[in-house]
Amino acid sequence: VIFHGFKTGAEFNYLMDNMDVLVNVRPTGMEFTKYSFPSKLFEYIMRDKIVVSSKLRTIPEELVDCFEYFDELEPNFISDKLIEVCSDLKKFKNIRGKELVLEHYSLNAISIKLSKLMRGL
Repeated sequence: VIFHGFKTGAEFNYLMDNMDVLVNVRPTGMEFTKYSFPSKLFEYIMRDKIVVSSKLRTIPEELVDCFEYFDELEPNFISDKLIEVCSDLKKFKNIRGKELVLEHYSLNAISIKLSKLMRGL
């Protein structure tokens, strides 16, 4: 596990393209995480990477199966999950994640949802 710090631009893209597993650890019981779905999870899925995340209540139902989840957020549980995933990357690869994000959250999908909503008013 390597933390590369804050990166931008080409350096960020290079690192992201060369990662095997992306990790999103967020406390689940705090007030600010009860109502947020981090957009970085969309970015991670769109890169066709394995994503291991906290089990946030705000993850949309259609994307729940696109992630691997930590059982608990204690260091030993985080470590165990990362070792499990990294020891068999093919087992955890979710090839439908990118397709699902595009289907439900692309600009086209959102505009269709908004159009339906406006027609219903």
